[in-house]
Amino acid sequence: MASSRLLSKLLGSKPKTKTNIRVSGLVKAMSLAREQLTSGIPENGVEEFRHFVTQTLANTDQICRTHLIKPQDLPAPSYRAYQYLKQINLSQIPIVDKASAPVQRIRISNLNAAVRHIQQRVMEVTREIYHGTPGARKHMREVQNTVAQQNAYLQLMLKKKKAEIVDLPPRSASSALWLNYLSDDENYQTVIDQLVTCCEIYEDFRKKSRASKRIPVLKHMSFEFLPMSALYRWRVKDGLGQMSFHPGFICANKEIFEIIISSAILRRNSKNALKIRQFSSSTAFMEIAKMLEGEIRPDDAVGQFHDLNELFEDVNQQYFRNRCERPKIKWGSRITRRKFGMYLPTSDTVVVSLSLDQQYVPRYVVAFILYHELLHKQLGMKDTAKRQIAHTSKFRQMEKQFVKYNEAQRFLEKLARTR
Repeated sequence: MASSRLLSKLLGSKPKTKTNIRVSGLVKAMSLAREQLTSGIPENGVEEFRHFVTQTLANTDQICRTHLIKPQDLPAPSYRAYQYLKQINLSQIPIVDKASAPVQRIRISNLNAAVRHIQQRVMEVTREIYHGTPGARKHMREVQNTVAQQNAYLQLMLKKKKAEIVDLPPRSASSALWLNYLSDDENYQTVIDQLVTCCEIYEDFRKKSRASKRIPVLKHMSFEFLPMSALYRWRVKDGLGQMSFHPGFICANKEIFEIIISSAILRRNSKNALKIRQFSSSTAFMEIAKMLEGEIRPDDAVGQFHDLNELFEDVNQQYFRNRCERPKIKWGSRITRRKFGMYLPTSDTVVVSLSLDQQYVPRYVVAFILYHELLHKQLGMKDTAKRQIAHTSKFRQMEKQFVKYNEAQRFLEKLARTR
């Protein structure tokens, strides 16, 4: 059940400015409420759930009054979370027998923080090894021991709770899988070696491009492999540069890293972008990606109002003659207003926006989004001389075969215009 500490956090929110007010814990409260509503709530927990929702809304309203604003003036994620909680019908809460209730997500304290700390230490050790810092190899072994200890603790806690990694919240599951991967000595050494190679590539690139004003002046540059949906990410803050790679690139050769680093720092060209995309479709990349994606629980596709499992069966039969191999399907964790679905080829996963798991959203609209993403899975990308194209003429033609194509488009366009 929802924690009273979360309510205290909400009540204690003291934003600094009227123009950037954040209600700490509001989005998390929405996620907890949705998880409980989807799973069903035991009869003895109904009153506690009602209190949690009403108190969260009351605390948010109080914060808004204190700062002379309305809930719609909050940042979009907070306002959407507020709207979600507001529309819950507290008189019709789904009740389940405690014995038949699905296994709730389990939480392991400080797991994400521990993995973030390990990531930071790996980046530091990588720089030490590249610069030949005395004791660098010793520090590398110390981090390796920390990884082993944290992974042993993780396995112990899972055993104690009689659970598996799939029973963790998505972010924690991702951290656990990455910890598992790094606990293998060979994997750990490969990660370190590849990151040192990236340091060498960047330094060589910086020296050759020293005269170019497009190269930012940095105190130092760090590299990491980070489980994420993006292929790579490049950030600069306070003179510190950091580049994150999807773990699928752990098996990449030096040329691929040279292309990514060059594309990130300078304006990328279509030829390089195509090479990166092609590598991300390779068998080696996919194997690592799927290993770190983990499994999805069947109830991840079951929403409060729409069941993606049932919709997949209907769409597959009606539009693909049951020839579409089932991907991993799940509801997203965020309420969005522009992107309502995505297909992640690296893990063969379809994610549908939580915005569509609402009572007022017609079933055919959710089916259309699912159909759209399954078309991406079936048709893939079209390679041209300059880039890869997802929405080809064939894609658009097949998309319009959806029975209520026009109605679905109009509904989604209207939904995208609302805040």
